[in-house]
Amino acid sequence: MIWLLTIVSASLRAEPAQTALSEVASVPFGSTREQTLELLNKRFGMTMPPSLQKPSELYFTGGEFAGSVVDSWWFRFATNKLYEVHLTLDTKDPFATLDQLAGLMAQKYGAPTAGERSYSFPYNIPFRALDDAKIKQAFKEDKARFYSVWRLTNGTIYCHVSLSGGGEPRLYLTYTHSEFSKNRSEETKSDL
Repeated sequence: MIWLLTIVSASLRAEPAQTALSEVASVPFGSTREQTLELLNKRFGMTMPPSLQKPSELYFTGGEFAGSVVDSWWFRFATNKLYEVHLTLDTKDPFATLDQLAGLMAQKYGAPTAGERSYSFPYNIPFRALDDAKIKQAFKEDKARFYSVWRLTNGTIYCHVSLSGGGEPRLYLTYTHSEFSKNRSEETKSDL
């Protein structure tokens, strides 16, 4: 009985899970491109390569996110409002980092609304028994599913492992704010 009371009281003291997206890396969704540049420069001292400057995107390399080194950051804008942030994390073990990141996200946003950690036949032998070549082949054949998704009231967080352009398993994380991504749909329609 005391054990049950301890669990109940601990859960009552815990922070409630967030149900909405507000920011990523201290940059609020809906920020302008200029505000985002300023905030990222303050937080990370990042500068964007001039060759990659586009009005609807910001691209950076380096920095850190949730204790992992970031290979690249893509900040996407519609009608000059931040609606999506896409990160590629540089990790030696993307599968373990996925689980670690999913745990951190669950603390903040609650349990994922969807997720999977599996290989399909003929790769469905015990996890970690596959060698690197078979892991890559499973991903190439779309027989590997390693992801977690959080569908929140105003957006989605999608964290997954897939093959990079170089053919190595990489960890990707995408935050998409639904309200500001509507601006992207409207912007696309106006181009027609």
